[in-house]
Amino acid sequence: MQGTVEDKILTPLAGLPLIGHSFNAFLKSGTTDQFTIVYRDALQKSALETIVTQIELKNTPVHWVQGGSERQDSVYKALIAQSESCEYVFIHDGARPLITIRALQ
Repeated sequence: MQGTVEDKILTPLAGLPLIGHSFNAFLKSGTTDQFTIVYRDALQKSALETIVTQIELKNTPVHWVQGGSERQDSVYKALIAQSESCEYVFIHDGARPLITIRALQ
């Protein structure tokens, strides 16, 4: 899909942006206490904030982290943003919406 759409995670699939399917899988799995969303720039963050307000997150807190120049930099920034009490972290590419609930449990 690279080069064919403006922003993969915002691309609609079955009436929901790709990242929305990922949110729903994590929520339904019962394994998520919070979401840390890594965004590219202010424009993408604004679009993601709109999506977050449209999905029933069941009072799950959302933390925002601006990504780095490389994927590994973005992952590092997200990891260091976690609280010291955080025991587990799931790292998921929001443009891959087919994560199953079973895979998360």
